[in-house]
Amino acid sequence: MPPPNYSPLSPEEGREWGWTGTDMGEAEVSPLSASRPSAKFELSTNSGDSISSRVHLPLAAPGPTTYSLRRFTVRALVNTIGPVFVAGWYLFIVHVYLRRPSINGVIQGYPIDAASMFYAWAFLSVFVLDWAKSGLAGAEASSIMTRAWAPNDALRLMWHADRSWGGPGGWWKAAMLLYARWRHLHGAGKHATRARGPQRLWYYLSLSSFLFFIAVPISGLTMDRAESLKYSNRKIIITGVNETTFNTRTSPFIWEQANSRWRQGQPTSPSGPTILFAPAGVEGASENFYDDAIHNVTRNTPISFFSGPQVSERAHGKAWGLQVNVACASANPYRGLKLLNVTSLERWYCPLWNVGDGNETLLADGDSIAIAGAPVAFSRWSYYGYNSAILVASDLDLGDGSDYINAGALPVPGTLETVIWQASLNPSTPDPLFDSIKSHPHVVVSRGNSTAPTYYGFGITCGFNSTVGFAELDARHRTFSHFQDSAAVVNPHSGGGTLGGNPGIIAIQSLVLGAFGNLGSVPGVAASCSVEQSITCSQWFGANVATGGIPTLFKRPDNTTVTQYPAISPERMQVAMYKLVGEMAIAMMSSGPGKWTGELFGLERAHDLIPGRFSWIPVLILLVMWVAVTVPPALYVCFRPRWSSTLDGFEMFKFGAEWRDVVHKIRDPKFERCTPLEDVPGMVGDMDDTAPRGFIGLSKAVAVRRRGYVFDHRQARA
Repeated sequence: MPPPNYSPLSPEEGREWGWTGTDMGEAEVSPLSASRPSAKFELSTNSGDSISSRVHLPLAAPGPTTYSLRRFTVRALVNTIGPVFVAGWYLFIVHVYLRRPSINGVIQGYPIDAASMFYAWAFLSVFVLDWAKSGLAGAEASSIMTRAWAPNDALRLMWHADRSWGGPGGWWKAAMLLYARWRHLHGAGKHATRARGPQRLWYYLSLSSFLFFIAVPISGLTMDRAESLKYSNRKIIITGVNETTFNTRTSPFIWEQANSRWRQGQPTSPSGPTILFAPAGVEGASENFYDDAIHNVTRNTPISFFSGPQVSERAHGKAWGLQVNVACASANPYRGLKLLNVTSLERWYCPLWNVGDGNETLLADGDSIAIAGAPVAFSRWSYYGYNSAILVASDLDLGDGSDYINAGALPVPGTLETVIWQASLNPSTPDPLFDSIKSHPHVVVSRGNSTAPTYYGFGITCGFNSTVGFAELDARHRTFSHFQDSAAVVNPHSGGGTLGGNPGIIAIQSLVLGAFGNLGSVPGVAASCSVEQSITCSQWFGANVATGGIPTLFKRPDNTTVTQYPAISPERMQVAMYKLVGEMAIAMMSSGPGKWTGELFGLERAHDLIPGRFSWIPVLILLVMWVAVTVPPALYVCFRPRWSSTLDGFEMFKFGAEWRDVVHKIRDPKFERCTPLEDVPGMVGDMDDTAPRGFIGLSKAVAVRRRGYVFDHRQARA
């Protein structure tokens, strides 16, 4: 039964007071928030009992929600550090890759793979333009809250609505307005325009965007991918000799091998990947460094090179080999020689070895004469249009063993002198080269006898300094460095007394004497070579072919056709001697017994970046200008508190809602000509700076940080 004086609550009243149900049997208290205000109610029955309960009172109306200006630190850091990072990245590419190209097809090794760097920059170029605009948008939002940078009115602010400062469309529109204004100022009245252009903040943002917009696409044209080589740690197969196998061969074998290559007239360079290395510091050494050096007519210093072991591929590392310093020059045979005293073709004397005039071996007019017990040789030949005679002497005894086995005697110095005589067999046949050498300052005249033709002779002197040891080989620059003397191992031999029978390599100048003097394997005995056996035995012919002499055909008075080679000038003979020295150094370090590995390492394929079709200098200048334009102002404004991260469409919508009366006055589809917008402030500030709470909108009052701002303008004074 319901208690007396009970009046059931309506559902609406029950919900208002916190009750549910329609009678006491069903009445319950709703578990509403404990923080809501409440009251205690008590009901009495006829029997004197009472029912009490606490019910919640209605909620009070909440206060307006406020917010404060805040700093967008991450965006600010990106906008300030980002430009420096991008410009630094490109500078890194320029400095590490583009300005350090491969040398002789070998790169020095990069901290990051060149292909990865190339594609990373290409990937960056796709997205970085939009990122740059987004970063500048943060600076824009901060700037339009300051009197110094904010537009004067809303019309100028509209230029910022769609970030028109970040693309060609906005630049073109602004340029046309400037052009029309310029035409109007210069008397063209018809070009007057009611349009209003942007102000300095817009132009600043445009300048920053334009610099980056131009620099990034062009940067892709400043670099190209390429394939190159780099150093590896893979040991290679060595087929040449080392310090233990150097003296396993005989000296005549070496000079005959070199003599054969010399007469082929090819560039003086080892075959295959083996090369003669230049000293460290020589710029632009090619694989034919030595051949290039000996053809340099302006050279007046000795040529230094290192002949390493024959290898199967290009190599770098440490190797044992032969280092040679050689200098050759032409000289007057009567006055410019030290080993030989020459007075005519057939009258000469060698004081060092006490041989010359009066020695019965010189009386013979044979093809070749070797002086027993002395490193002196004389030979005469007559074919290919010229009579020739060659005298050669060395200041180092041939011996019967090795000259590079005593570490205390390294390096091995020495001098080699030679005299070359030439007489034309066909005076009626013109040879311009022969006529020109007659006036050379080092050329002298001699006659063998009253019926002999006139000979013209000159001398060549070569100074040597050679040694063996270890050197560091640089495959990239084709140079050697850090040379240290290290003698070759002594190999026991039978001691038979002949160079051909005793293993061991004599000094390089003695080997050159053996080849150029046409010596045999027994000291003091000439090689068995005559016109009947081989016309190529002649040193005159060998020097002619080695230096590129081109034969010609001419007819004799008896109507027979013969071959004639040109005369040899002192300059060509000097080159011929250099070439023979080079071939000798190559032969000394050529193939040895077996294949082995040492401390030489090969190369491996690598990616490279090379300069492209467009210079990197303008791009780097544009990026540096972009950093200079973007970063300093960004440091000033980007860390200032502001109402929003950027000025986007939503913010512009809210600003326009507060100025709807002005919007209703617009009568032109182009915002540039909407003069009513000139009555609206262009700065984002506090629209109610005298109220307890602020409201952000277009205002002439600056918004301060230590103040609460509401979203609803009506609540600013609540």
